[in-house]
Amino acid sequence: SNVGGTITINGVATITATVQATNGVVFVIDAVLVPPSLSGQTTSPTTTPSTQPSMADLLTGDPALTSLVQALSDANLFSAVQGPGDKTLLAPTNDAFAAASSLVGALTTAELSAVLKYHVIVGENLMPASTLDEGQSVTKTTTQGDTVKFTKTGGAIVINDG
Repeated sequence: SNVGGTITINGVATITATVQATNGVVFVIDAVLVPPSLSGQTTSPTTTPSTQPSMADLLTGDPALTSLVQALSDANLFSAVQGPGDKTLLAPTNDAFAAASSLVGALTTAELSAVLKYHVIVGENLMPASTLDEGQSVTKTTTQGDTVKFTKTGGAIVINDG
């Protein structure tokens, strides 16, 4: 189910959905995150009930996420969202990929893999809107190796912005 709350990334409201999956949670976002290690390249701005779909089912069943599914497939990473275990996925929409097309299209497979891994936190099923107190921050390490910071400000979750 879609869990309420506003999430922003780098100052731009981005959350379009937060969906719980059997193996984690998917935050559908309208921006492609670029890890700090690729900083020269920028873009514009717990076990769950088995009645929930898997993360892979959520991605392949959402027409707004076909670019992400294709990118994960191109980078040989789709199996990473299919497997069991808690994870959090910040899932860029097709519009996000379109807005970042000049960047994404110029990436090598290794760089695309790094960008996509920057959107995944393994071993965590983060529901930050419900777990953070106002003004509280939590920093999590992505599978790419860099960190993503979640801060609750004004009732909204802000990612990587102060």
